Amino acid sequence: MTSKAQRECADLEARLQKFESQYRLSSEDFYRKFQADDLEDRADMVEWSVFYEMWLSVKERLEVFQAIASTCPEQ
Repeated sequence: MTSKAQRECADLEARLQKFESQYRLSSEDFYRKFQADDLEDRADMVEWSVFYEMWLSVKERLEVFQAIASTCPEQ
């Protein structure tokens, strides 16, 4: 399960990087501006926001997996 989440994370990071390069803006800064309605609701902006939300979700899942793994005794 963790390796699947890691692959998803890497895939989403690659997608986010394309937007960041195109707009010369970090995804975090973009998302903050997008949520504040400082940017247009163009299709590519909506897509970027969805990818960012997905990335946040996968990162959270990975953190949970890592927390569980660190509390489990080694066998």
